[in-house]
Amino acid sequence: MAIRGSEFKLIYSFNSRKKELYNIVHDPSEEKDICELNNGIAESMLREINQWTRENEKLKNAFGGKTSAEVSSRQDALRRLKALGYIQ
Repeated sequence: MAIRGSEFKLIYSFNSRKKELYNIVHDPSEEKDICELNNGIAESMLREINQWTRENEKLKNAFGGKTSAEVSSRQDALRRLKALGYIQ
């Protein structure tokens, strides 16, 4: 998973718990991982990822275990079926 701010981008693997941090202003090709030098920034961005993950999990549970994209897709399909007159 990745999160991007105005200056930095954090890439985080939940499986390996590996963090990579890049200064996308000075290193747009993301060649130099600066996580060890800027661990505070990485940890702050990781907290944002964890917060988003918790909020997304709450939404998923609220919609019967479906992700927000799945719910949106289903709602779109229902709207189209109604427009075609297949359902009311």
